[in-house]
Amino acid sequence: MTWSGPASSDNLPDLTRRYLRSVDQISARFSGALRKQLENLEADNYTKDEPGRFTGMVIEDATEEKKESEAFIPLGYEIALVRSYSDLKKIISQKLDALLQIRNYIVGVTNDDGHTWRLLFIEPKFDVTSGGNPPEGCSYEINDGLFDAMLYADSCSIYDVNQASKRSSVPAYVAVLSEIGIDHAIAFPLRAGAENLGLVLLKPFSKTCLQTEELKIARELSSQIAIALSHLRASEERQVAEAQNGRLMAINTALAAARNAVELGKIIGNQIANFLGFAHHCIVKIDEDTRLLIPYLNAPGFCGNIEGTNRDLSADKFEFSGNLMSKVLLSAEPVNFELNDLIAQGNTPKYIRDNYEQGLRHLVIARLADQERMFGYWMVFFDKKDEADHAKFSLIGSLSNQIGMAIFHISINQEILDKEREKTRLLEFSNALASVREKELLSVVLRTQLKELFGIDDYIVHALNEDKKSFTPLLFAQDAVFADQPEFIKQLDIQNDVYDGIFDVTLASKEPVIHNMEEIALRKNAPAYITAAKAVQLRKMVGVTLRIGEESIAIMNFRLEDVNQIHLNGNLFKSICSQLAIAVENIIANEKVIKQLAEIDRYKQQLEEERIYLKEEILTNQHYGEIVGESSAMQETFRLVTQVAPSDSTVLILGETGTGKELIARAIHNHSPRKDKLLVKVNCAALPANLIESELFGHERGSFTGATDRRIGKFELADKGTLFLDEIGEMPPELQVKLLRALQEKEIERIGGRNVIKVDVRIIAATNRDLEKEMEEGRFRSDLYYRLNIFPIRLAPLRERPQDIPLLAAHFLSRYAKKTAKSINKLSSKVLQELSRYSWPGNIRELEHLMERSVLLSQGDVLRHIDLPKDKTSVSTQAAGDRVPIKTIDENERDHVLQVLKHCNGRVAGEGGAAQLLGVPASTLNSKIKKLGIRRAHLV
Repeated sequence: MTWSGPASSDNLPDLTRRYLRSVDQISARFSGALRKQLENLEADNYTKDEPGRFTGMVIEDATEEKKESEAFIPLGYEIALVRSYSDLKKIISQKLDALLQIRNYIVGVTNDDGHTWRLLFIEPKFDVTSGGNPPEGCSYEINDGLFDAMLYADSCSIYDVNQASKRSSVPAYVAVLSEIGIDHAIAFPLRAGAENLGLVLLKPFSKTCLQTEELKIARELSSQIAIALSHLRASEERQVAEAQNGRLMAINTALAAARNAVELGKIIGNQIANFLGFAHHCIVKIDEDTRLLIPYLNAPGFCGNIEGTNRDLSADKFEFSGNLMSKVLLSAEPVNFELNDLIAQGNTPKYIRDNYEQGLRHLVIARLADQERMFGYWMVFFDKKDEADHAKFSLIGSLSNQIGMAIFHISINQEILDKEREKTRLLEFSNALASVREKELLSVVLRTQLKELFGIDDYIVHALNEDKKSFTPLLFAQDAVFADQPEFIKQLDIQNDVYDGIFDVTLASKEPVIHNMEEIALRKNAPAYITAAKAVQLRKMVGVTLRIGEESIAIMNFRLEDVNQIHLNGNLFKSICSQLAIAVENIIANEKVIKQLAEIDRYKQQLEEERIYLKEEILTNQHYGEIVGESSAMQETFRLVTQVAPSDSTVLILGETGTGKELIARAIHNHSPRKDKLLVKVNCAALPANLIESELFGHERGSFTGATDRRIGKFELADKGTLFLDEIGEMPPELQVKLLRALQEKEIERIGGRNVIKVDVRIIAATNRDLEKEMEEGRFRSDLYYRLNIFPIRLAPLRERPQDIPLLAAHFLSRYAKKTAKSINKLSSKVLQELSRYSWPGNIRELEHLMERSVLLSQGDVLRHIDLPKDKTSVSTQAAGDRVPIKTIDENERDHVLQVLKHCNGRVAGEGGAAQLLGVPASTLNSKIKKLGIRRAHLV
């Protein structure tokens, strides 16, 4: 007889087919074990004649038709309705009795682990001398040489129990079968598709075999039983999966709801630990700076006894083990580790050894990552390797992702809470500082706040003096322990040197610095205030620099036992220091204002007397004030000023530097209808290019970086008055357009503003440049030039009006003699001759400064000597027709440098610059240019 085969898997439900496919792997794994067991059986000299051996006899069936018996049609319906193992047992019992008159049977099914089987049903339940029936559910090894032979047989197999039980080494259940009366049995494998579900062991009435029809019925019945078992297993798996999915969903929901590490620890310690069945776990983060592992969360008792104490590792840092963690870094999945193997390898991290000593033997490590990066590990310890099966291993990988995101959300939530707390405390601190104005009261409030926030007992704030080389005490609590010390009181009126080994060290650091006062006191050059520190037994002092931006303004020293308070609240402490720096700056500024007000009061009377004196002097002065000159050139200038002053025409004053262009502009303003309004001066060469627009037109708050307030420009300030634009030739081309619009339209717009502002301003411009040349070379707009050049006034240089030199010299002599309280009232003829022969490249300004210096150096009532610059003097030959100037070395050097600068278009440094051509450093050339008196105007 032949085995007709199991029912087709195509007739099974979808869930059953999926289950059958999943167990194909188990069948393939068992096939090798089966071959090995059969080889062992042959090696044990099992022969065909030996009793109890599986004969391997296949009971051949004759060719049968596939038409099912009418008896199996209702059986199929009944099998389809099976919902529990009790229902299945009832059907088996009834059908075996009804169809085969068999009441003794055993049903064994394979377990999910793939290497054991369990006793599902046994009928009847006999009392045996060995202590009772083998309990249903008891498990045995599959590969025992007997069960596996029956399980993997092609068809049914006959088994002689009595003969098998006589052997010395047989499975334990053989003796039980013999005791309960089963002497001969026939086994039918239970298969669904390629899956071996178990077998049915029947005790037939005949000791040899069943009849052909009976075998057919038994085979069909076993096929139906296999289908029912497949349904029940699929149903069990579905229920297990649903239960597991439900628990996972609950865990994921709980992880998503965790708001802090404590809640996360409870979820892992309760729900996840019960779900996975691990012994211990630990979550560690990677310190990016030190590359150490910092414990974030661990189960109670993790790492056990450390260094002979019972303290936990939660406050410590673990060494980053390259051998251990590199495997995890390279794997996207969790990694298994046998602790026995790790211990045997040596160099095992201490936290691994400690858990090994507690009896743990298996470790699974999974990576933890947030949305951007990997930040730590989840270490899960099991008592045995078998406890971390494939299903748990996969769950650990899945849960590690959820835990990583939970930690990420907790970190974000904690950051928000920390920032809110810091903002609240910082606001309280700011309000406390803002509520007081007196320095003494502020020092008390500051001590209270520092004590509450950081536990700081005593403090003192030393302010840097203006020289930045010394400091003085500014703020301290009057009830501080050091406040009444005589040595400290002495320091209040002393300016201590910054470079004392304490102050300068703190000043150079951007973080708080801890000073060991006992060690500093042993130094030979220890500062004097160390004595006061000794008196109050100050062993350690913390110093921090108070800064506004990058500028250091003060140092705060204080006593603090637990410095970790600062590190734990680092951001808050820095913010507090910033607020304190502003308060200190305000105090310093307020004290300066008080001093300045006192000085103002002292000079009030003096200014009043000077006002009366100046008023009298103005009444007695010449028509154009301090403009001195009787030459024809100056008379022409006076005439032009008289003509243009009453009008509102734009005036362009041209002349070399030092010719008195500003005085002429002031004279025009003072003799115009606008004299009662302001004359506003703007030096276009003295302002950076990016600030000229703001200086002229103003800006709105927030229009650019640094625009913290609204500012009115010079055009608005000079409304109804006069605007003097000095050095107009230095104005950048991009601003020339805006200036032209303001002159033509008489309206401006502030930077960042939306409204047009009408202005009524008279423009007086001045320059030492040749604007026509600048216009030709494209550096000055022609339309702006023509707009400014309505009424040009050219001021002659001093060398073109030598007759004015004695008058100007006498004027400056009188001024500086009064200023220096000297009785000099006359110039010697020698001095006048020397003054007249000098070329005066710096014009009147040079003459004024030279006279001031000469007055300071002169004695008596006659100025007999004047020290003219040698590089400004030229010597002529006797022949008038062949006047060859003989120049000094400095003059020749000046001419040569000037020639090179003109060749380089004024460029000093860089590729092709004058410094490169002359073969000197740029800094050296700049110093020489300054020494030789070369200015930008000389390059025109």
